[in-house]
Amino acid sequence: MGLFSKKECDVCKKKMVLMEGYKCADGTICNDCKKKMSPLFTDYKNTPIEKIKEHLVYREANKSRVKAFVAAETFGEYPKVMVDRKHNWFIVTKATKLSDENPDVFDLSDIQNVLVEIEENKRELHFTNKKGKTCSYKPARYEFAYQFKVNIKRIIHSSK
Repeated sequence: MGLFSKKECDVCKKKMVLMEGYKCADGTICNDCKKKMSPLFTDYKNTPIEKIKEHLVYREANKSRVKAFVAAETFGEYPKVMVDRKHNWFIVTKATKLSDENPDVFDLSDIQNVLVEIEENKRELHFTNKKGKTCSYKPARYEFAYQFKVNIKRIIHSSK
């Protein structure tokens, strides 16, 4: 293959231009195929093309689950966890329009464990007196801020 030869995506067979594509364990995928992959699929560099093809089939099937998804509960803002009680599904997403993002839809029954870490930050509030001096309230008043980290451990199915 020459320096300016066009490469071909090993998944969709699309011709790629110079500097396009992502190296995988045994080939290269184009930008379009990479965009279709789950944002949770991060180890494409060590993944064989056959497994990437399987993943893209799963991602296509996932679109129908996203279309059927009806959030009964939403937790958080960015990202947020949404729960569909009718189907017993959940998603974690930053998207405002689910069909644009195609977030992975997981079964609630796949959850093995949920670990929640809470970090509390507290800051004392002050006021300025008539002389312009900063003073503490008596009793002291505080402003609290909380940061939550949620780690959801789930069963990973080989086709996903």
